[in-house]
Amino acid sequence: MLRSIELRNFKAHEELAADFVEGVNFIYGPNGAGKSSLLEAIAVALYGSKWIQKVKARWADLVRRGAAEASIQLAFVGIDGVEYVVARRFGQSGSISSGTYLLADGKPAARGDQDVTAAVAKALGLGVEEFANLAYIRQGELRRILAEPDYIDRLFRLDEFDWLEVRRPPPLKARLAVISRPQYFALEASQPRLGLCFAVPARLTPSLAPLTPQTACSPQAYLSSST
Repeated sequence: MLRSIELRNFKAHEELAADFVEGVNFIYGPNGAGKSSLLEAIAVALYGSKWIQKVKARWADLVRRGAAEASIQLAFVGIDGVEYVVARRFGQSGSISSGTYLLADGKPAARGDQDVTAAVAKALGLGVEEFANLAYIRQGELRRILAEPDYIDRLFRLDEFDWLEVRRPPPLKARLAVISRPQYFALEASQPRLGLCFAVPARLTPSLAPLTPQTACSPQAYLSSST
């Protein structure tokens, strides 16, 4: 849960402080007031350079015009119930380590861009990819979700599971039907080591007698078939 956020020289915001309440928080204002910038600041505070890389942005794009550097301070409660405060200070060329740190219940927990990001991800139980796909919808994406039925599949990467249906192998019976008799014995010799037995046609079961217990399942273990 988010507690509060403070911005300085972040995009359009020279200075901004806001508190969040439990439940749904509405942010409203005219176009260009910086509503989207506030949400972006939350993402940058949590994931730093990893978020910059994810959205293909630049640190310089986040610093208010005319300012040398910017800073964000975000307070939140982690999944472990601990009160965290993450602070990030950055300039035109990147993160400033001395101003980038994480406090856990008021005590130092991490310092520096990468270490802070890793500690935040652990505290939230969300990495940058999960956050981007599950918790953060950028401007314009909600309209696409409502207008394009397939977009939600791509957003949550559900389309990656489509190959499971396409590549599903044919039933075992259909595969056995095209295996020649010598191939049967090769299969029977290898499967017992895995603790598995194939169903074989009834007319082949007498031929299993010469096989030793080490190389074949007992005939009783087979499910005989007339086909």
